[in-house]
Amino acid sequence: LPEVRTGFYPSLQRSFEQAAALTQNQVLVCCTENKVDMQGNTILQLIDKHVAGVALVPATVPPTPAYQVRQLQQHGIPVVFCHRDVEGIQAPLLSIPFREVGLLAGQTLLEQGHRSIALFSPHRATASIEYETGLRAALADSADSCPEPFIFHGPSSQLHPIDYEADLLNTLETMFQRPDPPTAIFATFDSLAELIYLLLGKLGKRVPEDVSLLGFGGTVRHGAIQSRLSSITVDEVAIGRKAAELLTQMKQGELPIDSAEVFPMPINTSAGQTLGPPPAQ
Repeated sequence: LPEVRTGFYPSLQRSFEQAAALTQNQVLVCCTENKVDMQGNTILQLIDKHVAGVALVPATVPPTPAYQVRQLQQHGIPVVFCHRDVEGIQAPLLSIPFREVGLLAGQTLLEQGHRSIALFSPHRATASIEYETGLRAALADSADSCPEPFIFHGPSSQLHPIDYEADLLNTLETMFQRPDPPTAIFATFDSLAELIYLLLGKLGKRVPEDVSLLGFGGTVRHGAIQSRLSSITVDEVAIGRKAAELLTQMKQGELPIDSAEVFPMPINTSAGQTLGPPPAQ
C-alpha cells in the first residue's frame, strides 16, 4: 500500500486481512510511501519469504516498472492489482474508474446549481489527470456555460496534505480573490478535503453556505469531519475481499496467474453535510 493511515487504505487492509483469514492465510502489510525504490525492496523481501500472493496498489512516483512485478510472477507468486495496473504486466485488476469519479463529481455539483468549480488533488499523476478529464467532461455537457475550473495539484505524492498546509491556504486565498471564484470544491482524497474544510473556516467561509465541498474516499466513514463530508465513494471493503478471493483462486489453479481480467469497482455518493446550492448573488 502507498500508505496505511488515511483515506480508504485502513478499511482496504482490514477487509483483506479478514478475507485472508478465512483461508487460514496470514497477512504482511507493507507500506511503500508511494516510492518505487521502497516498493522494489519490499518485493524482494516478499519473494525471499515465499509469500503465497500479493495484492498491490502500485506506487506512482515514478510509475511502477514492469520488471518489479514480473519478479513476483516469475517466482510463481500471483499478483492482484488494486486501483491501478502496471503497464506491461498481465494480472487481475480491481480498478477505480478515476475518470468516472471526476465525471460523477462534476455532475453532482452541477445538479446542486454550481457552475464555477475547483479541483484540488494531492499531486499530479495519472489518477488526478483522469479526475480532471472527467470533471471537464461534466462541465462541457452542462446546458449552461461554465467558467474554466480552478485546478490545484499538491507538490508531491510523498507528502500528507498537512505538510503543505501553508501553500494550500495561500492557494485558497488566491482562488477566492478571483472575479468569479468557485462556489464548490472537489478534493480527490478525503484527507485533503478534511484539511480544506478546516482552512475554509480559517478564511471565514461557511460550508456549505458559502462554498460546497465534495471529497473522494471509501464507503466506511469514520471521524468527526469525514463522517460529515459529502464524497464520491468506492467500496474499499469489497476491493480487499475480492483481492484475497482472486489470489486464492490463482494459487489453487482456478485462475491463470497472467489473467488480465478487469473488475471495475462501483462508485456512489455519500450525501454528508458539506454539499448545498451556491450562495445567492
